[in-house]
Amino acid sequence: MDTDTGPFARSFAATEALTVDDLRARGCSKWTTFPDCIGTFVAESDFGTAPAVLDAVRSRVDNLDLGYTTVARNLDLAESTTRFLTDRYGWEVDPAQVGVLPEVLSSLEVTLEHFSRPAPVIVPTPTYMPFFHLLRDHGREIIEMPMLPGTVDERSTWTLDHGRIGTPSATARPC
Repeated sequence: MDTDTGPFARSFAATEALTVDDLRARGCSKWTTFPDCIGTFVAESDFGTAPAVLDAVRSRVDNLDLGYTTVARNLDLAESTTRFLTDRYGWEVDPAQVGVLPEVLSSLEVTLEHFSRPAPVIVPTPTYMPFFHLLRDHGREIIEMPMLPGTVDERSTWTLDHGRIGTPSATARPC
């Protein structure tokens, strides 16, 4: 993704310009609960928001459309999702098989309950801490897989340790 001229260039530039003081001034829990620490967890992301998302939220607010969503909107979302999956990955999915869930933890819970059996699970770390609790609550043994730091085009990155995934100590499904 081109972060210098692509569709999210403005958001990336704004994020790069943020200081710790700017983040604390927002007043969110991540930056104010422990003021002597630097927040490094995912929730309350510091990244910019895609312009299309901001436009959609503004439209809903401007129209005082703040209640529950409609069946028609959920169907539109399902159709948009299936078009994306087909266009991006060549994966054709029936829109009737796409459901709407409120957030990532309930999505993981549904996945665990309906699409897996109790078995060890590889969890790349660092990760969102509630993943550990949810996996344990569903009887999964957790195998932590520390990610490897690196750089791409002078930017910090993290990658999976693919060499370790195939070892006997890591014979499980990635989560």
